[in-house]
Amino acid sequence: MKSKRKKNSLNLIPIKDDFVLPHKSVLIGECQKKNRHLGSETRYLLLGTSQLLIARDPKFVNIVNVIPLEGGNAIINKYKDNTSTLIVYTHDRKFELKFGSEHEADEWRRAMNLVLSKQIKIDKYKKRKKV
Repeated sequence: MKSKRKKNSLNLIPIKDDFVLPHKSVLIGECQKKNRHLGSETRYLLLGTSQLLIARDPKFVNIVNVIPLEGGNAIINKYKDNTSTLIVYTHDRKFELKFGSEHEADEWRRAMNLVLSKQIKIDKYKKRKKV
């Protein structure tokens, strides 16, 4: 009997349509994610109102990680030596994200802390009026 590979039951496809308001993404960008086997790799980040998506491609088809930020499940710190690198700690993993500049890292840290502290609130979604 041939064994079938089990598919993941998570639906990780983010809403990319801008027909729904407000937008689901708070911040979109690119960084270098540290990998213990391969060094660092380019990853694309999408910060939503409750989670951080990490993908291999800018269209977010190949999502690698989903980090939930609701309920204080993550801690965001800055490296002391390298100020353009953020460290995201979860209960079981550590993600090192290196950005192009210190300013960009500060922007991402501020946005992630806003999501963690629930200062970014979602209104009920409504359809955009067609012009």
